[in-house]
Amino acid sequence: MTESIRKVCIASKEEMDSVLSPAGTTMPEMNKFHACDRAPGYPEALSEECSTPLDRNRLLEMFEDEPSTITELLNLFIEETRADMAGIVAACGSSDSARIAFLAHRVKGAAANIAAEPLRREAARLEALGRTGELSEADDSVARLQAEFEAFNRYVTKHT
Repeated sequence: MTESIRKVCIASKEEMDSVLSPAGTTMPEMNKFHACDRAPGYPEALSEECSTPLDRNRLLEMFEDEPSTITELLNLFIEETRADMAGIVAACGSSDSARIAFLAHRVKGAAANIAAEPLRREAARLEALGRTGELSEADDSVARLQAEFEAFNRYVTKHT
């Protein structure tokens, strides 16, 4: 995650931790899954909440209904993620698994900070491929990540 997004989000970290951590789950365990990945303690119906590219209600709660802050944050996220996506495509072209993992990790963290669960989930999958060096599925994973990013962009354009 970039420093500018980190600064905007740092004030809401405690709230995000309480939202993202299911009851009885430690933070190291949280690295293995997320709400929409059927983490223990989450109801099955929660997956419906993950069908939109952005959880607007959670974002509004995190930023106390400050629309200007949210708009600024989303625009910054789109700008920086667009650059990271270009880097991911280039890293895939050169089979640079470490770079893929690094950039996917940044996208994953930034997406989590703005309640963009589908994008976070796809970035996590790509990060895992990069970390293991198993790049046979990387092109498909990048395509899914790009599709989620475009869906996110359309959603933000329509709703902000």
